[in-house]
Amino acid sequence: MMCVAAIANAALRNPPWLRPPQPVPTAKNRPGQPRVEITEKDGFRYITSNAIPDHLPGVFPNSGNPNTIREQRLQFRMTLHPKFADEITHAVRYPMGVAINGVPFEPGTAEVWNFDRDSGWNYDAMSGKIHLGLDHSHAHV
Repeated sequence: MMCVAAIANAALRNPPWLRPPQPVPTAKNRPGQPRVEITEKDGFRYITSNAIPDHLPGVFPNSGNPNTIREQRLQFRMTLHPKFADEITHAVRYPMGVAINGVPFEPGTAEVWNFDRDSGWNYDAMSGKIHLGLDHSHAHV
């Protein structure tokens, strides 16, 4: 009985949803040639990219993620002189930034609570609550 109590106690202190997700293996080849262009004009910075990372990503698709990395046509515009906002802007299901290699930071996932897109609840890919096939850069497709 003490053995069962010890196992239960350990499980409560380190439940699966609090453990960091294990990354998928790294790909042997890039999924394409990365392209990014950064220009400045009239007080704005413009970034155009194909969203292909400049490093080897994880293997996609994989057991936790059926999607494939593919070239996209992305364009971003941001001010050269940012200021603190008066209110918080929630970036659910939207990119909240872009790396200098042109890959967007998009913390939201397509996975929603109880399969209800109107619930307002998305799974956090980093939580480990569900396996989303993250790579060593904590990215998913």
